[in-house]
Amino acid sequence: MRFTRKMKRDKKKAVNALEELLIIINQYFPKFYEWLNNLTDTRNQSYITYKVKTCLMVRILALCCGIQSMNGINDDFNTDQTIANINNILKENYVELPHKDTIQLVINELNHSELEEIQTKIIKKLIRSKMLDKYRYNGSFHAVLDGSQLYSSSINLGEEAITKVINKGKENEYTLYSYYVLEAKIVCDNMVFSLASEFVENELYEDENGNIIRKFDKQDCELKAAYRLLEKIHKKFPKLSLIIGADALYVGKPFLKLCDSFGYDYIIRYKEDAASSIKKNFDEIKIIDKEYEYQNEIIYGEMENGEFYTVNVVSYDENEIDEKTGETIKVNFTYITSIKITKKNKEEI
Repeated sequence: MRFTRKMKRDKKKAVNALEELLIIINQYFPKFYEWLNNLTDTRNQSYITYKVKTCLMVRILALCCGIQSMNGINDDFNTDQTIANINNILKENYVELPHKDTIQLVINELNHSELEEIQTKIIKKLIRSKMLDKYRYNGSFHAVLDGSQLYSSSINLGEEAITKVINKGKENEYTLYSYYVLEAKIVCDNMVFSLASEFVENELYEDENGNIIRKFDKQDCELKAAYRLLEKIHKKFPKLSLIIGADALYVGKPFLKLCDSFGYDYIIRYKEDAASSIKKNFDEIKIIDKEYEYQNEIIYGEMENGEFYTVNVVSYDENEIDEKTGETIKVNFTYITSIKITKKNKEEI
């Protein structure tokens, strides 16, 4: 039976996310509150009312209850029942929840690398428990890379923020500043688990006058963040077997070779404008099996100068409904992969 979006919404409503979270923490991460409380606290200890773990757990639990804004914590979350629950969970005796400004101050002053260590502990615990093993493919987890904009503003957010000029050359030209993060998530059926994150940064470029400037080029900056992200993952999880999934931006020999160097397989969406030689060579020797086309060891690059690489390619057409016309159209999906493609595994890949 088709699992519709309404059925998904109904299923979510039937689950008490707050209760489920607490059960998971108590059963699998009993030291979670201790990890939070051991984060470096730069506040003046003489004036502290609320511990770091309290401020962070209030923010986390508010999100689980659907409260997105910091104002919502003050206005909607600060109830007698919530205070009693927080005290029960954290074994404290507060009469009020921390003010939104206190929570924000704590979050702003946290050491990002220390937060990442907690992230690493969580995912290592999940992997070692073997509860996710049924989602492996040939012994490897599928880790998908994708970028996401976290926050944007016309206010200058500093050198670490990426920049984009809007309406360039026009009277209403302005610069948009934002934070953009590249995330690697392990995909387990309809669940994802954060493996590691890497902020995308402005790169240094030389303009036509020889001046060194910082600017954001999505392809260049995101790719460089991806190199740093893979290196971070390999350092944190040196024995973890992965299949890297990504969009067509990552079709490039440097990225594929980096995957090879870490022993990672990959399945990456392919579009002809990313590397035209792949399609040209694929069309000449591809195997056609119903709606599938596939072949191994397709030459990527030019053989004459020795600057070539080989990839395996699988392609298929899927019927989709055009939202504008209502007509059925065929949409092509083509992937390059390091996994050898066979008649039996082409559909899985």
